[in-house]
Amino acid sequence: MISEQLSEQSLPSLLFQLLRERFTGEVAIDAPTGAAHLYLREGCPVYVTLSETAELLGRVLLDLRLLDEAGYRRSLATPPGPGQRYGDVLLALGLCDEAKLLQGLRVQVGRKLQRLFPLSRGGYVQLPGEHRYGMQGTTSVAVNPLWVILFGLRAVPRP
Repeated sequence: MISEQLSEQSLPSLLFQLLRERFTGEVAIDAPTGAAHLYLREGCPVYVTLSETAELLGRVLLDLRLLDEAGYRRSLATPPGPGQRYGDVLLALGLCDEAKLLQGLRVQVGRKLQRLFPLSRGGYVQLPGEHRYGMQGTTSVAVNPLWVILFGLRAVPRP
């Protein structure tokens, strides 16, 4: 377990380090804006939770034009059952296929990570180990961290 402050190592720098190490596990972040959890597999982000609701999958798919407005409303009218994820509802309703769902999930992970890039206060803990997050069927939702770092740094305001 490694614990450090964001003021000592920025999130982009941490992501690059975890990629080099091919880290699998969780990074728990405690920041003034709230808690966040990053799950990685072989150094690639696969799942992110934020304290606030942001970047909902349906909105991401709508933004990417992988889901139309009528399909989006239809999916919202069909809440997931116990143990079912929103993506499963989309597949069951025939509103998207596995490839489109994976594309949307990857963009969602990237957008959530980018929301964390401006953080400069708070701390994080690395917790190595296998986890159940970031899988769609048998396919990993792995996001290229170099892509996230590049676009995330572009979006962060410069001092």
